[in-house]
Amino acid sequence: MSRHLGDRVIGICDSPVGLGRRIARVLGADPDRAWIDYAGLNHLGWVRGLYVDGRDELPRLLADPELLDSFEEGRLFGAELLRSLGAIPNEYLHYYYFNREAVRAYQEAEQTRGAFLRDQQEGFYARMREPGTPALATWDRTRAEREATYMAENREVAGAGEREESDLGSGGYEQVALALMRAVARDERTSLILNVRNRTVLSALDADAVVEVPCLVDAN
Repeated sequence: MSRHLGDRVIGICDSPVGLGRRIARVLGADPDRAWIDYAGLNHLGWVRGLYVDGRDELPRLLADPELLDSFEEGRLFGAELLRSLGAIPNEYLHYYYFNREAVRAYQEAEQTRGAFLRDQQEGFYARMREPGTPALATWDRTRAEREATYMAENREVAGAGEREESDLGSGGYEQVALALMRAVARDERTSLILNVRNRTVLSALDADAVVEVPCLVDAN
């Protein structure tokens, strides 16, 4: 698509945004004022720095075991690995760094994620057929359960416990999409982590590769 439509093709994901916001909150920074140095591919990226007023606060996080243990990715990957990387990986990289443990956990699980989602969605539809069922509230409960059980096997392997309320506050895809549309439609210059053509941003990858990196977005 990007080969034929060029810069009109933009991919979005809420994982980098959620990760950046969690790190900012742990550091006591305003997520809306922090600039996140993020690089990689979709579902395969790392936070390499988090800047507040021009100062990189990530080294302070990596040096503090209590801070690292206070958010989801810190518990998922562990302080030792994060310090060796000098970065915070996207949660999906748990499948790479701990591949044997993750595969074993999913093989031993009572139900696959796909089967869980199928059954949950069927239950939602069944409740919606009942007269007087509040649609939005019912869907919100369904989605909350879906988010709370997301990557549960990975967290169990890591001993990371249940997802906390603060871990769920990424805003979702809709927030990223709306922020992008506002920036373009209103010509409001905004920094967003998006999937775009690489060009020369990451020298190890081809210019036409689609990378996930911070972008400045406006009407142009």
